[in-house]
Amino acid sequence: MKVNFVIGATASGKSGYAVNLAKKLSTEVVGADSVQIYREFNIGSAKIKAEEMCGVRHHLIDILDPECPFSVMDYQIEAKSAISDIARRCGEVVVCGGTGFYINSLVFELDELPSADAAIRARLECMESEELVDFARAAGMKLEGLDIKNKRRLIRAVEVFELTGKELGSFRSLPHTDIEPVFHYLRAERSFLYERINARVEQMIDCGLVAETESILKKYGASPQALGSIGYRQACEYLNGECNLEVMTENIKQATRNYAKRQETWFRRYLREFPADVNFINI
Repeated sequence: MKVNFVIGATASGKSGYAVNLAKKLSTEVVGADSVQIYREFNIGSAKIKAEEMCGVRHHLIDILDPECPFSVMDYQIEAKSAISDIARRCGEVVVCGGTGFYINSLVFELDELPSADAAIRARLECMESEELVDFARAAGMKLEGLDIKNKRRLIRAVEVFELTGKELGSFRSLPHTDIEPVFHYLRAERSFLYERINARVEQMIDCGLVAETESILKKYGASPQALGSIGYRQACEYLNGECNLEVMTENIKQATRNYAKRQETWFRRYLREFPADVNFINI
């Protein structure tokens, strides 16, 4: 199956490009975003609106209630099912998103991750994030490419390391034999990308990011895993009285810029492993 992966840093314009590409190919889009899969997480995830889809059907967006857990393996199963169905009906497929683990689960065969260990997880969950980071480094973990402020992912990474002695990011191997990937890599000068990021953050706040976060907290408490993502995490800190609105805004901008750098590092692997299958789109 030929699968067109639209990749690039956050705020690079992936959603709009994917819609145009899907219209050109007369096909559909499969999402690859770990927050957009959840209903009610709209503003902070920059979720594409119905009118922006321009009639193009999108899959794996708004498929779960906020309190439902969803793993990379869950995503791989759901996404491959959608891709097979679209390929049968339309030929080529478009996958769009910035969650590296999701993209990798489609491009590469993942080694089987160990199941959660209740005893290890209970011990790690008692630690504060800073303590977890110190513990991980003392154990010999490298932590490169891992969002250490996302406690849920940090706990899982430490748990996997304790069980296997391997970094979480090392659980990938050979490319899938049933997928023929073509990458559409949107990129921009860093200063220009940062301007777009800053503008997007301002727009999210103007559109009601704090109110959206408050509504989710009131309905579901602090349990939804997506509340640990960029934007929502800082909004929670603001609502908890840990910072003012100005500091919250700057924290979101800085965290998003850092995330964009991690995404670019992550996606460089495709340049090395699929050099003939990468189309660069300068924005």
